[in-house]
Amino acid sequence: MAEIATRPRSGCRCMSENTPEHMDMSNIFIACDRYEYRINLTQVEGCQAGNEKRLENLKAGLALVSGCAVRPKFPNTEYRNLQAIWGGVMELRQLKYFIAVAEELHFGRAAERVHISQPPLSMQIRNLETELGVQLLRRTSRSVELTEAGAFFLQEANSLVQRLDEAVSKARRIERGEAGTLSIGFVGPAMDVSLPDAIREFRSEHPGVCLDLFEMVTREQFEALASGDIQIGFMRLYGQGLRGFAAELVVREPYVLALPAGHRLDGAERVGLDELKGEPLVFFPRGLHPELYDAMFACFKEAGFSPNVVQEVKTKKTTLSLVAAGIGLAIVPESSATLTSKGIQYRPIMGNLPKVEIFAVREEKRATALMDKFMAVVRKHRSISP
Repeated sequence: MAEIATRPRSGCRCMSENTPEHMDMSNIFIACDRYEYRINLTQVEGCQAGNEKRLENLKAGLALVSGCAVRPKFPNTEYRNLQAIWGGVMELRQLKYFIAVAEELHFGRAAERVHISQPPLSMQIRNLETELGVQLLRRTSRSVELTEAGAFFLQEANSLVQRLDEAVSKARRIERGEAGTLSIGFVGPAMDVSLPDAIREFRSEHPGVCLDLFEMVTREQFEALASGDIQIGFMRLYGQGLRGFAAELVVREPYVLALPAGHRLDGAERVGLDELKGEPLVFFPRGLHPELYDAMFACFKEAGFSPNVVQEVKTKKTTLSLVAAGIGLAIVPESSATLTSKGIQYRPIMGNLPKVEIFAVREEKRATALMDKFMAVVRKHRSISP
């Protein structure tokens, strides 16, 4: 912390009696209205270094003198003043000072409102007018009033400060995972199990977060994760490389047989995979999930038959509709049995079919607080059967 002291001003406006090379960093005076501020910069980090570093750190030290207008000059004109070094840029603090004066129309009350003394406040307002090249206030010994330009500037300054405050607030909420947008990809089966419950709970707990949901196959989700179009994907994995990705199992369930009511296997408690030999099957096309398709056909071959696929369809809804119509049987995830499907019965399948496994996948390098909060809710709703 820099050491700061004040003394009555004697008319000198120079910061120091010395040039930058020989500046006494422990004894610098800053003129401000009726007072001069003496600041000890030797305790400010970096000011003990070489001259260039000293000059760079002077601004950090001067910022400790709250509300003080600095117009430093050195006796030797060979050296630029510090105002030229960092430029005359209007600061948010000046806007807030102006708003206080413009609304109070009294420097004393405005100074109390912004917690500085009146002289530095007056200097800040004059500096602001100088930088803008506009008179904002008309001052007399008894009153302060806004000029037409000042009234306009007050309106715009209030709007700017409000927008900035809102931006800061939202940025902090995003950092805490309380706001923002989370884009999520999912395969159809993820919506038949626990994901809807997790989404419902998360939206209830985080109303300031927008969830964008996109139904995609696994390949499309990996592409979207890599491009940043989605942040989390709920997908089935079939041996894809996961380098650079984090995957977490959130759903595991068996397949069951969907058959029309009145079918010969309707009365069976369980159905062996070999009992499907010769039965008409409604199946998905290989191009939709090549790895899963090949794995299932390998199971059929192991059971001693080649399946009789009579119809290929891409969606579960169409699959179940065709089953209800008596077109054939279908192998579907167990969660399908929770759907209202008139005229359809579901039976467990005995055999070595793969499990339905859904993973939550995200890029390791793109972890955020918002993603962590969402995944915490997802974990509460995991559905993993043996």
